[in-house]
Order: sequence, then C-alpha cells, then structure tokens
Amino acid sequence: MNTRESRPGGDTETAIKNRADSSHHSTDSSAPAPPSAEDEIARLERELAEAQRERPAPTPQAEVDVQATDTAVWRSRDTLIEDAYLEHRAAMSGKQVGLREYCDTLLALTERKIEEVNTLRKAEKLKPLRVDGCLDELIIVRVMLDRYDIKNVNLVGKQSGDDFSQLAIYQSSGSGEGTYATSERVFVKLIGQLVPSMPQPRVMSIIKLLRAHADVVGRTLDAHLIPVNNGIFDHHKKQLLPFDPKYVFLAKSPVDYDPQAESPVITMPDGVDWEIGKWIVELSDDEGVPELLWEIISAALRPGVRWNKAVFLHSSRGNNGKGTFCALLRELVGPDGCASVPIANFSKPFALSELVHARAIITDENSVGAFSKDLGDFKSVITGDAFTLDRKYKDPVSVSFSGLVVQCVNDFPKSRDKSASYTRRQLFVPFRKWFGDTERGYIKQDYLKRPEVLRYVLRVALEKNHEEFSNPAACQDLLEQFQRENNPVDDYWAEFGDQFVWDLLPTAFLYQLFIAWFRETHPAGIPLSRNEFTKQSKDVLADSPTWKFTVCKRPGALMINPEPLIAEYDLTDWMNPSYRGPDIYGKCVPHPQKTNYKGFERRHPTHTYTHTPGEN
Repeated sequence: MNTRESRPGGDTETAIKNRADSSHHSTDSSAPAPPSAEDEIARLERELAEAQRERPAPTPQAEVDVQATDTAVWRSRDTLIEDAYLEHRAAMSGKQVGLREYCDTLLALTERKIEEVNTLRKAEKLKPLRVDGCLDELIIVRVMLDRYDIKNVNLVGKQSGDDFSQLAIYQSSGSGEGTYATSERVFVKLIGQLVPSMPQPRVMSIIKLLRAHADVVGRTLDAHLIPVNNGIFDHHKKQLLPFDPKYVFLAKSPVDYDPQAESPVITMPDGVDWEIGKWIVELSDDEGVPELLWEIISAALRPGVRWNKAVFLHSSRGNNGKGTFCALLRELVGPDGCASVPIANFSKPFALSELVHARAIITDENSVGAFSKDLGDFKSVITGDAFTLDRKYKDPVSVSFSGLVVQCVNDFPKSRDKSASYTRRQLFVPFRKWFGDTERGYIKQDYLKRPEVLRYVLRVALEKNHEEFSNPAACQDLLEQFQRENNPVDDYWAEFGDQFVWDLLPTAFLYQLFIAWFRETHPAGIPLSRNEFTKQSKDVLADSPTWKFTVCKRPGALMINPEPLIAEYDLTDWMNPSYRGPDIYGKCVPHPQKTNYKGFERRHPTHTYTHTPGEN
C-alpha cells in the first residue's frame, strides 16, 4: 500500500502548470500574440481557485479509514479471533441456532477477518497470519460456556480447587432433566459435535480448559429441596417447583410427584387384594416398626437431612421381606442415585467411587461373618463428613456423602471398631417374620415398579416432617444384643456391672477379670490389650449413673469387703496371700493394698464392711 499523502488539488495544479509552460514555449507564427505575463498569471490563479472549489476536501471519516487501514495491518491473530467471537456472540444473541451451525458461522467470520488483514499485509509485504481452518481451543471453551450451563461441582463444600470439584453440565431435557451430568463421555460427545474429526489429545485439552474456566458451584444440599422426576419438591411449602440450573443436583428420583396420588389396590393371582400401605404394615409385628419403615422411605428421599444413622435391616433367615423393601427404596431413589457398598468394602481401594452421584446407599447383601478392619470412612459417610475417595487412574478427591445408608444383614456385622461413636450411628430394624416357602416374586418384580404405586409412596413419604428416626423397643433390644456380641467390653460390663462388691475397681483387677471371662465366653477370640480395654470401658461407662473413672484414688473403705469374683475366676494376684483358711471371703481381700489405684469408682458407695476372714 502506498502511504504517501495526496495534497488537496495537487493534480489540477500540475495540469495548469503544464499548460502554462506549453503556451509560453509555442513558436507557431500563425498563433495570436500571447497575453501579457500579468494576464496569464491572473488567469491561472482563477482556474486554480475554481478547481479547488470543485474538488471536495477529504472528510474526517476518510482520515479515520486511512488510519484504521494502517492499524489493521498490525493487528494480531488473537485480537482478530477475539473480535470475531464477540461480534458473532452479539449477532447470535437470542437466536435459536444449532451448535454446529453456530460454530460454522463463527469459524467463517473468523477466517474472513483474518483474510481481510492478510490482504493488507500482502500489500505491505508482511508475513500473512495463520489460518487454521478450525476454531481455537479457548474459543470452543467459551462457546460451550456461553451456550451451556457447565460448572465445576464442588463435592465437599470447600473453596474452589481441582481436588474437590468435578466438571458437570446441566441437562435441560431427557431422562436426566434438571440434573448435572458429570460423565466425561458427555463432554467428549459435545466437543465431537463441534469438530467431528478432532484428535483425542485436543479433546482432552479442551476438557482441561473447561475445568479451568468453568465457575465452581456447590451441590444443592438444602434439606427442603428434593429433586423428583417432574420438578423440585419444596418440603417446606409442600409444592413442586420447576427445574432450574441454579439448583445443582447430580441425581433425582425417577418418580413424578403427584399431590393427588392414591394407593391402587391390586388383586394377586391367589385372589387376595394387595395394597402398598397394608403390605408395609405386614412386614413386621413389632410395635412401631411399620411406622419406622415409612420414616426410612422418607429419609431415603431426603438426603439433605443429616440422619446420622445407618439403618441395618436384620434377619437371620430368608424370605422375610427386607430385600423387597430395599427394592422399593431403589425404585424411589432411582438407579443414578443409588449405590451398593457392603460394610466390609468401605475400607477397600476404589470401592466408594459410586458415592459421587449417590443420594442413598442401599445394600442387599453383606457376607455372613465378613470382618471390617477400618470403619473410619463408613462412619464419615453416615454423618456426612469428608473422606478421601480413591479413583482408578485419577488423583484421589476429598468428598462428602449426603444421604441415607441402608444395609441388609443376616448376622451382626463384625469389626475392630467397638467404640461408642460407632454404636451411636446404628439403627437396627428387626425383620422377624417369615413369609413361607413360596415367594411372591411379582410384588418385587411388578407391583413395586408400577408408576401409580410409586407415585403414591412418594407422596406419602414426602409429606412426612420428621428429621430423626423413632426408636421402637424392638430396635433398642436388637442394638443391645449387637453391642454384647460385637463389643465384649460392653457385654462384660453388662454382666458384671451390678455384681461388683467393691466401690473402687482398679483397672488392673478389671482387666485380669476380663481376660479370664473372655477365655470362657470367646474361646476363639483374641482379647484386647489392657490399654484398649480401659479405653473402651471409659466409652461404655461415659454416661453411667453408677461408675466414673478416676486416675488416683485411695481405697480406704472402698475395697474393704471381700470381692467374690476373685475366687470365682481364680484371680490369684488379687487374693490375700497371708490367708490359708477355707473361707473364700478370706481370700478375696488383697493385702496389702496399694496407697492409690487408677480405676472406676462407684458414684454413690453403698457397701460397708460385712465380713472378716474366719467368720462363719
């Protein structure tokens, strides 16, 4: 491009000057005499002035265009791409255009802008800008973020960070409507619509950029907002709200909420009528348990409530209804919201990956006799605390689970954890009934899958307002039985707590008695260490109205009476070595006693001296 500026009227002045020169040098004898110099100069000045009046002066806009042309030559490729993106986004705002068409028109606009600049650069003999024939990766990311609700969903409630978030896209239609999908396949498919032949490394690069640029949001954990198939149920207002991307759910119930739903009556093949409410009542004859089962159904649908309990459906024999009850829970929660993790698997690598989307853990089978070494993650899941989730071929992520845990067990689960904190997290529900040799499989396979049945159960469950479980007497009895079997220390205190004569029980004495008792009651078991025994005893007696722990206590009259358990379990270290008579009571008072003991002291001493060695 020629950058020389043209002077106003320059060409006209040259023409006039040439004409003047030609007339001045003419030698034609027949020509009239030339005018005087003064006349010629005056004429030329008039013509020049007239020419200047006829030629329009350049406008300010023309000057701007010249400057813009000069500037455009030096514009970078990134600037042109950005301009095309912004111009195209403004032009397409509010238009219903398919993703592929949107990107094709954006690419065409981008290439046209680059070609226009390349034309100017060619005139200046500058190197042309690169034309790739495809959209820039960052532009693809920005287009996806413009057209879709794509977020980094925080899984644990902390601030932003890759360790705690997962890329997700909102689903505005289909079976997942109203929820965010986190599968990487969804993003691979979407990018494939933009650029069908894009190499896999570029696809993964775009997904990585999406993670870097998408906003971080937390999951919607409001206890009163419950996603169902046809909207979001507001538990406070008892009404259905429309889906909205601002509510971040990873799963929902596949059942429609119908405020008018009624319970259908179905005639079984044997001619007997079946109705879901009646069926739940018939699952248990224990007082309060059928009502508790309705509470459990409601809890499975309300993961935002911290129930702080794991439900153990217990029965030692089959065909008792607990498996069918679990099937009902799964139908209500939906396959995307359910996980199945046996208790013993909670300490295994990669076993908890299902919990990313799950809103309930419902497990039909726990192996009889299965032993759990570490229940730390299990307890964290129950209470909604953060735990580390191991993922295959990916970095571990710290997550928290919000939802109900339901485990079917045929015997009491066994573990090393004997703590009171574990016991507090357990709700045992007895399924004592037996429904005969012939199973009515059609209840599980047909009736509990019918939409009209599920709509009724959903309505009744969502109308419940409880935020903690009732605890029927049958459940309390079963928990006590579990504690005795799972925690020998608890069983030990249940057996001996009221038998002790002494008002001060040294820990050394208690432990020797525990070892002797344990060998009789658990011949194949491995007894606890003394420190662990003392620790668990403190837990067991933490709320005891009778015993309290003391670090240093003078025995005084607190150990003056004979302790018969010394003789019964042959605790020779606690016998009186100076007594040789036949009276066991003479043996059962240690002598000499220590000045101080560490152990458990009776809060209200009741015993006085009642016997002396040798007395009959």
